[in-house]
Amino acid sequence: MKLKKAMIFVAVSSAMGLSANVMAAEIRDNSGAAVASTPVSATFRGASALTQYGIPVNCTLELDGSVDYYPAGTYPNHTGAIIKVTGGNVSGGGYCSAVVLGFSTPWTAIADNSDAPTDSPNFVDPVSLQFNNVDVTGPLGPCGGSTTPVPATFRNGAASYLDESEFTFNATVGNCTVNGTLQNVSHPGDDINVW
Repeated sequence: MKLKKAMIFVAVSSAMGLSANVMAAEIRDNSGAAVASTPVSATFRGASALTQYGIPVNCTLELDGSVDYYPAGTYPNHTGAIIKVTGGNVSGGGYCSAVVLGFSTPWTAIADNSDAPTDSPNFVDPVSLQFNNVDVTGPLGPCGGSTTPVPATFRNGAASYLDESEFTFNATVGNCTVNGTLQNVSHPGDDINVW
């Protein structure tokens, strides 16, 4: 099934006439139909700067991964969504070729159902995430700190959910810092949104 626009969609519904609202993260296609067959793959790319011991390296960072319900396979009884980064690369001149990303254990972040943006009609409120298992080696050796969660921010787009979704990193990974914004490039014309 080809997804036209995959959305992690927080649906608000009333249960059997009760006034209390129940929230559940859902991945949806362009027609608004819930997608139960997951994970949905994605690639994000953008300019980033890795600084190690005060030496900056400006490169292009690309990360590949997937979005699934959390816990996996629990649709429609899930508590959120899980993002797994399972591959990627660093490109550019200078010391970019010396930057190595490790994915022996996927980088993972979980967004709870309550984390989704609610700023209708644009839905671009930032979603704060904590990636675990981040493994980076800089030009001066391993950055270290892979056991410390790395913060990132996810947004459905710069001004509207119709823009490409993006991740922004402004974080410390051991003895390195990483800054940059990566936009969805995996499905031209498609996107993955948290709603």
